[in-house]
Amino acid sequence: MPTTPNPVRNFFAWALLAGCFFVLFVSGCGTSVLRKPEVQTPSSAFGSKVAATAKKQIGTPYRYGGKAPGGFDCSGLTYYCFKKNGVKLPRSAKEQMKVGRSVRLKDIRPGDLVFFRTGQANDWHVGIFAGKGRFIHAPRSGRKVEAQRMDMDYYRRRFVTARRVTG
Repeated sequence: MPTTPNPVRNFFAWALLAGCFFVLFVSGCGTSVLRKPEVQTPSSAFGSKVAATAKKQIGTPYRYGGKAPGGFDCSGLTYYCFKKNGVKLPRSAKEQMKVGRSVRLKDIRPGDLVFFRTGQANDWHVGIFAGKGRFIHAPRSGRKVEAQRMDMDYYRRRFVTARRVTG
């Protein structure tokens, strides 16, 4: 004898199935639909290496004209970190600002150069973005290479541009 479908049982079966899909989607199995996975491109891998090189220099004394681990000025630090990773930058911050491509502040990644106007018209300062809102730089005479917050009032007001240089 044929059985007749039970509409209540069918409703609960569909509700259970829909609930399972919802739980899977919310718990992460369906996140590829919502978010593009993080994939390190060659340029972001290069930038991470540059940032790691800069982090190793934290604590090195500032030295005007310095471009080696015995002492750095701001552009000497960036020059050194990129050179250690196979890219030769110009020596001055003003010339480094012409290299690579411009990057919006909201799109900066580790290894990007960040530039600030610190005084007169031709007084430029440069550092290397390290991620998590910080950059690494050689600030001035009497100080050492350090990591500093990008959103610190002093730097936030003086930020000019960021540049991405790829290996």
